Amino acid sequence: MSGSSVFLYIFHGLSNLFPGGTVHSYRRASFLRRLGLQIGKDSFFGKDIFVLDYKKLKIGQNSGINHQVYFDCQGVPITIGDGCLVGFRSCFITGVHKLTTDFKSLRPLTELKPITIEDYVWIGANVTVYPGVTIGRGSVISAGSVVTRDIEKYSLAAGIPAREIRLLEPENL
Repeated sequence: MSGSSVFLYIFHGLSNLFPGGTVHSYRRASFLRRLGLQIGKDSFFGKDIFVLDYKKLKIGQNSGINHQVYFDCQGVPITIGDGCLVGFRSCFITGVHKLTTDFKSLRPLTELKPITIEDYVWIGANVTVYPGVTIGRGSVISAGSVVTRDIEKYSLAAGIPAREIRLLEPENL
């Protein structure tokens, strides 16, 4: 971990001292933005959020990340667009481990793929998003879903693995 990453990690931890209310979530985001995290204007950032590599996480404007969200971002970016909401305890995983073992060492990472969440996406609570996934503009992912493949724009998706249930009618196109 580089010196600037350690600095961000420490001050991110200190930002958890802010109470959990909405006003403090905006203050936390503002505080972290000033420290160099790529968080857009008017976005909020909940408590106890884990970010593996701060330089690889980008959050757009007017977006909200709820409490206890996990951002893996191991060497590849995770991008959250403008106007997005991410429910509590969601998990964004960018790496996949080798399935087989040599019975001598840990299973190494074999693939790292970025995750892209386009603008105005709503991700419910406890959603897991797998490596390489793009969730299209205006989509909604139901709570508890596991997203293993791309989701088309304006879709409602749910399940394990998540599948598109129906198209949503976008307003004011």
